[in-house]
Amino acid sequence: MTHGIPSLLAAGWLGLLTSVSPCPLAGNLAAICYMAGGTGRCSGPAALRAGLCYTLGRAAAYAALASALSWGLLAVPRTAFFLETHMNRLMGPLLVATGAVLLGWLRLPAFGPRTGAGARHLADRGGAWG
Repeated sequence: MTHGIPSLLAAGWLGLLTSVSPCPLAGNLAAICYMAGGTGRCSGPAALRAGLCYTLGRAAAYAALASALSWGLLAVPRTAFFLETHMNRLMGPLLVATGAVLLGWLRLPAFGPRTGAGARHLADRGGAWG
């Protein structure tokens, strides 16, 4: 059984319904008017070009996000198989090394100056953003 055409139609319909709901509709209109040169000049060919570019850009962003999510979800079985077969061998040494770092038996240069007093000094110097 193929799901190609009905799935695409359902996705298109849901996308259309989402784009004309109150919040995205107001945001879309504001963005198009801003790109066309402000609220006073939101008419004519400039608004049409800006609207077309905005719509194509938004559609491309949604398509990229959907393909990344689909690829990630389709990779779950392969990732789970990899973790089931190889993670036991990797986790033992990783946990031993983590314990040695936490106990201070092993020093890593990337974490050396930023731990303890060094991190506290940076936080104090940075204020609320530290």
